[in-house]
Amino acid sequence: MFIQDQSSSQSREEAIVSGNSASSPLSGGVHLREFVNAGRGAKGFSTGIVSFAAGALLSYHRHPISEAIIVLTGTCQIAVEGRRYL
Repeated sequence: MFIQDQSSSQSREEAIVSGNSASSPLSGGVHLREFVNAGRGAKGFSTGIVSFAAGALLSYHRHPISEAIIVLTGTCQIAVEGRRYL
């Protein structure tokens, strides 16, 4: 994969090794399974699947990078910078 460094006009080749890690608990009924992260060579990028049990909550938190949320089944309520989405 070739990455364009936004702070310069130079490109660099970057290797990102995908993984198939075990699920890790984040809080009661919330589990994260990461595929790519800094530990696997990614810079400013992370991807994985978070599973929520019915009624489970994850406290408000921030990320240093953008976050995309895709709901595969069920419904959820999401708060982003004080705005709520259902």
